[in-house]
Formats: sequence, C-alpha cells, structure tokens
Amino acid sequence: MSAEFDTGKTHRRGVESEWSKHAKTRWRQRSKVDRDDFGQLFVEAKEVDYPGARGDARGMYHCGGEVILLVCRDRRPNGELVDEVVTAISLSDRSKTEQQTIKRMAGEQS
Repeated sequence: MSAEFDTGKTHRRGVESEWSKHAKTRWRQRSKVDRDDFGQLFVEAKEVDYPGARGDARGMYHCGGEVILLVCRDRRPNGELVDEVVTAISLSDRSKTEQQTIKRMAGEQS
C-alpha cells in the first residue's frame, strides 16, 4: 500500500479502512463535524449509489458531516481486502435533486 494511506484500525464487514492524506484534508475542509476519528467515521457512513463514482469506486455518505466519501476496494499483497477512502465531497456542492436522493438513500429525511 502506498505511504499516502494511513490504516484506520477500524473494520467494516471484516474489511479494514484506510484514508488517503487527500481524503483526510478534504474531510477537514468540507465536513460539518469537527472529528478526526477516521476509522469510526468510515463505519458510520452509509453506502449510497453515488452517480459521480467512476470505475470501481463507490459512494458512502456520512450524514453528520454531510460528506460523500469515494471509496475503492483493493487487495493487499498478503491477500487481505482494504477499503481506501480517496476523497470527500461536500453534499452542498451537488445539485438539490442529487442532495435529496443521497439523503433518501442514506435513510435521512429531507
């Protein structure tokens, strides 16, 4: 794994999570909550069908932070799976329709 990723020793469905330095910076800039417990933040996020996700990336929405995480699953050389958070996108940067759709998928009331 690249040195740009820090392991967050928290697991979700048996898969460890890592956040890139870029994703951590974007979280700090864009999140509505002032927290840096990245492993727990990942566990709290809900998977959503994010239209901006490309390739093998998937979207996860953190309700409290109002941030969409783009996550890629990778396999380490030892065969273990890891979820890599590669960026964080402010929900407010998306269209109103997309905001409502993301919140609905995450189980939030608009």
